[in-house]
Amino acid sequence: MVARFDSTFERIETLLQQSLSSRNLISIGVFNSQLSNPCVLKHFNVVNVGRAPDDDANVTLNVTYTITEPDDKGALNSYDKDRTLNLLSTTGDIYWTPNMIMKVFDDEYPSTIGYDINTGEVFLVYIRAWGVEFRYFATLTQEQMSSFDDLNLERPYFIYIKQDAMFKVLDGAEGTNYLKKNLYIQFDCVHPVVLNVVADTERIF
Repeated sequence: MVARFDSTFERIETLLQQSLSSRNLISIGVFNSQLSNPCVLKHFNVVNVGRAPDDDANVTLNVTYTITEPDDKGALNSYDKDRTLNLLSTTGDIYWTPNMIMKVFDDEYPSTIGYDINTGEVFLVYIRAWGVEFRYFATLTQEQMSSFDDLNLERPYFIYIKQDAMFKVLDGAEGTNYLKKNLYIQFDCVHPVVLNVVADTERIF
């Protein structure tokens, strides 16, 4: 069961606190990939809850976790990693029907999206009973991140599928997986920022 963000920020803060405290786990993976890396959560805090005019996020989540990865020789190495992620309200993301969610998101629509303020990496975020799952989507450039100074926090983003991809699937020229490769996030800035999902990546963070 995936909890959905909304505009009730006290509820969002409670959901995050409960989820992250339950088993001290997070998962880092990639959208449309079976790969994921479970990580031990060492510390977290939830700040900037709300819509203050000088905020660039609806909620900011700071996490420190231990991640284990193979090196070039295949040996496993564990190390601690810090991230600061801005999580955005879903109030502008209103275009997905249950049938569409079933086909494109395997019946699990993300709770929200978040971006790492230091690296620009954008994740689909899933708040679950056991912890929070982050699925990598794409990376913002420095120029795109600078546009976030004007991000509309009332309706900060929406997810959509490129129109010609939908026509190809309807025509039968492509299958459902083609929709997943043509997934986009548009951020509502003065100059809109648009990201296409990074397809077929094998990155695990």
